[in-house]
Amino acid sequence: MVKKVAANRVVIDADTVISNAVVDKDVNGVVISVFPLAMCRFETASTAFYNGVITSEIKRKPMVGDYLPSLVTYPLEYGYSGSLFLWQGLSLEEMVVEENTVYTIL
Repeated sequence: MVKKVAANRVVIDADTVISNAVVDKDVNGVVISVFPLAMCRFETASTAFYNGVITSEIKRKPMVGDYLPSLVTYPLEYGYSGSLFLWQGLSLEEMVVEENTVYTIL
């Protein structure tokens, strides 16, 4: 079964951020697609939508003032098999780590 997660923003790499995007992972946890929610003709009931930002693994412990996309270790694209991080408590426009920013592994 494909696992679908979506968020307000999905960081692909340091230069690419998609608004309201979906990440599909196969049964082995490998990313098979990343696309804007607007491209869905219908949204499956199994899609989990989160308020925040989804990224791939990060390079180091985040510090206040870090620009979140610059911390990404691997591009979040087809074939990525690492962890997905959900970031909350930061401005979705600026995507800068704040004192109350938290992340969880999805």
